[in-house]
Amino acid sequence: MRYKPLTFASRHGWQRFRGRYEPAEDTIGVMSTRCGKVWQRLGCLTFVMGVAGGCHDWPGFDRLLAGPKAGSAHGEEWTILCIELDDPQRQHIVNRLAEALRAVAGIDPKAVRIEHGEHASRLYYGRYRKQADRKTGALTFPARLRVDIDLIRHLSTGNRFPFVEALPVLIAEQSAGPPEWDVHKASGPFTLQIARFFNTPSFDQRKEAAVEYVRQLRQEGFEAYYWHQDARSLVFVGNFPSAPERFGPHEQKAAAQLEADRLAARKEEFQYMTFNGYPRRTRTATGQWVRDAPLLVEVPRRENLAPW
Repeated sequence: MRYKPLTFASRHGWQRFRGRYEPAEDTIGVMSTRCGKVWQRLGCLTFVMGVAGGCHDWPGFDRLLAGPKAGSAHGEEWTILCIELDDPQRQHIVNRLAEALRAVAGIDPKAVRIEHGEHASRLYYGRYRKQADRKTGALTFPARLRVDIDLIRHLSTGNRFPFVEALPVLIAEQSAGPPEWDVHKASGPFTLQIARFFNTPSFDQRKEAAVEYVRQLRQEGFEAYYWHQDARSLVFVGNFPSAPERFGPHEQKAAAQLEADRLAARKEEFQYMTFNGYPRRTRTATGQWVRDAPLLVEVPRRENLAPW
């Protein structure tokens, strides 16, 4: 297939990039929760210091919370996935598209990268780090990424727009933590999610914090696991086996819930969900403030990665 040079197309009504791939924790509003006297702001959430229990008690957590200041770049690197193909001719097509992309004005040829895998070929552009907005405190992509992705999405070859679905993706890196602690290695069908970690303007070590929490729990004799997703790291405890096969799905989960309740009774911090090391309270319809509860979830498998 022969491609014409890529050109910039100004199209009326084009939906511009608006950060819709931002992690939910980065975009939710500031939430104030009163359950103590000393307050600490972690990103766009307001948490309370000095609450009973919580994984903030482990040694070294305060060190992990000492992150970069607002306006500075954050550790995880992102790139633009321009196109991904699984076509039999994918390598040839992606190579030609990469050549055309490198020739576009405003594109850095050295920032164009190709990845040929066993089942797919991908074309990437650039490397970016999120920054803390000085006004809102939210983590956002830099202006350079928004400009680049808008340009790339508008490029055309003839009447085709090969990069119209370009999107920012996290650059794959070696997973933090021992692989045997990855929740995908848990043998049982259910586990209890008790903690979530995500980067904020003052904290950019969510993977290290999750692994450190798992390490502490395992030292205490609990079967704990982590899962590093694109925007957050989750911590789980427990590996609940299946009920007898004669029971249906609802009975299976009910049996696992009983096991989870017994486990939660052994340690107070298993009785609520923590966010970056601290519990969060939400207001019910009746006006009562309650801590967010932990979640009994199915153990994720590589072929069926539920985001929860």
